[in-house]
Amino acid sequence: MFLVILDNDYYYKNCFSLTNLKILIIFLHTMNPTVSVVYSNNPRKTINYKSYQEIKNYDDVIEIHFNGLNLCDDSFELPNLPKSLKTLFCREGKLKKLPQLPETLEELFCSMNKLESLPKLPNSLVKLYCDTNQLRNLPDLPNSLKQLYCGDNQLTSLPNLPESLIIINCELNKIKTLDKLPSNLEYFYCQFNRLIQLKALPKSLKEINCSYNQLFVFPEISSTLNIIKSINLYIQEYKHIKFFNENPRNNNNFIQLQRYTYFSKIYLL
Repeated sequence: MFLVILDNDYYYKNCFSLTNLKILIIFLHTMNPTVSVVYSNNPRKTINYKSYQEIKNYDDVIEIHFNGLNLCDDSFELPNLPKSLKTLFCREGKLKKLPQLPETLEELFCSMNKLESLPKLPNSLVKLYCDTNQLRNLPDLPNSLKQLYCGDNQLTSLPNLPESLIIINCELNKIKTLDKLPSNLEYFYCQFNRLIQLKALPKSLKEINCSYNQLFVFPEISSTLNIIKSINLYIQEYKHIKFFNENPRNNNNFIQLQRYTYFSKIYLL
């Protein structure tokens, strides 16, 4: 019997070069994540620590990256966060909850964890990336938010969407209805949901992907939507989709729509 105890990736990758190996038992040592931080007095320099306990001048940290969360035990939780923090990266782990977020936070990247809920979001937040978790709902969204990525969760609805939003990606959920879209929205991705209809599209919209839903009514495409570049629709029966009040093929706006739409991506299934 051959016993190998591994504490890092180097030994894991190189132990298989051993000859006559009959039995290999691997113990992945439970570890704390390494941490990379940026301080307010030198925002262009990143400093690496072996653990968050070693961080100096904790309250002066404006950006923090928790690295190697995927190697941590399921019970690992993030510590209390610096009061001056602006950016938090805690992706690709097993986190089930987040600590209270500081009021200064502008960017939150917590994708690919096991989060079932999010704490209250600060009024300063601009970017929220919480996709690929187990979220069933979202907290109230602040009026400062510009980018929302919440795809691949268990959401059945979205909270009120602030007018500040420019990008919304809520694909791969169970959303059935959506309220009015923000008037400044430019990119909207809601494919693989359970939407039956969409309300009016904002004039600022550049791209929309609403494929693989249950849409039978599509919002009227106004002639003022000249800026739109891409509309992706994978639908079951195209004849039931209503773009305009009259037959779209006899409508001048339909010709305009073709110019800005990838109709090659529309399939009759």
